[in-house]
Amino acid sequence: MALQGLTRKILATSLVAVVAAGGVYGYSIQKSVSKVDRNLITRFKTVPEKFQKSRSVSEVVNAKQHIYDSDSRYITLDIPPQHRDVSDEVLLAKFVKGYFGGAVIRPERVALSTLGMTLVKFSKSGPAPRKIWSCTELPEISLPPVNTILYGVFQVLETEIGAKVTPNRTESHVDFGFGSDSDVFAGVHRFVVVRTKE
Repeated sequence: MALQGLTRKILATSLVAVVAAGGVYGYSIQKSVSKVDRNLITRFKTVPEKFQKSRSVSEVVNAKQHIYDSDSRYITLDIPPQHRDVSDEVLLAKFVKGYFGGAVIRPERVALSTLGMTLVKFSKSGPAPRKIWSCTELPEISLPPVNTILYGVFQVLETEIGAKVTPNRTESHVDFGFGSDSDVFAGVHRFVVVRTKE
């Protein structure tokens, strides 16, 4: 009986600790994310046609043309003059490292790295040249090679740097697929840098 009482106290204390830690974590994330002016973010319930027709979407993630839901978000940032010579690939690499190595997905990253399971699987992607399990392995100034798998659930499907879309506009992007084309859940995130000449 004494052991059952002690076990219940340990479980109750553990539950309180987890809830408290989760609350502190959630508050710290909310506090740092709230610094971004939401008026700078443009939201759409669609994605650009170029992205819909991309290899990542039409041939890899949704080759069977399943019904899908989509949305996109854009934010315009002014790059300070002293940093305008930073390449699109470096900007994307730093964003990828911050996004996948940052605090927002830390719990997911830790859990996935601990399990060590590869859950992403696309029949039309190539073999993974590398699997990244730690945010310290994410490159600082270059993008991971195509087909690299991050934390067992995100796979680099496509990269394109400096594509000229109009005389005054270039775009660079990296696509990350997640899920499986043989299962009920799959998707793709595209991170894009657009430069316009004034």
